[in-house]
Amino acid sequence: MAQKQYIKYLYEVEGKNLAEIQKATGFNYRTVQKYAYQENWSEESLPVLNAENYPSLGAYIPIIDTWLEDDCKLPRKQRHTAWRVFCRLRDEHGFTGCYSSVKRYVRKKRFVMKTSDEGFLPLAHPCGWGQVDFGEFMYYDAVQKEQTGYALTVSFPHSNKGIHAGISLAEPRMPVGRNEANF
Repeated sequence: MAQKQYIKYLYEVEGKNLAEIQKATGFNYRTVQKYAYQENWSEESLPVLNAENYPSLGAYIPIIDTWLEDDCKLPRKQRHTAWRVFCRLRDEHGFTGCYSSVKRYVRKKRFVMKTSDEGFLPLAHPCGWGQVDFGEFMYYDAVQKEQTGYALTVSFPHSNKGIHAGISLAEPRMPVGRNEANF
């Protein structure tokens, strides 16, 4: 990625032409041209799966989509390969097109299905907010006897600070005065 942006920098900021950038970087002229002219740096661009882009597959696309979506529920080794999709279309539905168009569509469809499943929630750490966790842990007391205790952890992600307090079973209630200094 740094090399791509370096090409863009040479082209836009330093004002070099494509031939000069090619000599400076050692990349192919077409590669230099591609990244020098590139406007959209988003890697999230999904392939186009419209039926008009696959004229030989047009009527078969819903069938392929159904098979591939049903494959998500199966173990990985039992899913359709592009070749198997082609053979089933040819044998069961009379498909007369070529394998390469089926392979290209299946590859793009799987990519779209995979990226559409990926999701995330953005992490927001407002100042003054904290996260609390309470759990159980094992420890050894003064006579080397294994004991069970409880831990209270309060963390403040904005400042990356935290407070940790342990409670043993011997004193099931934590006295408030003991940890006033922490809060």
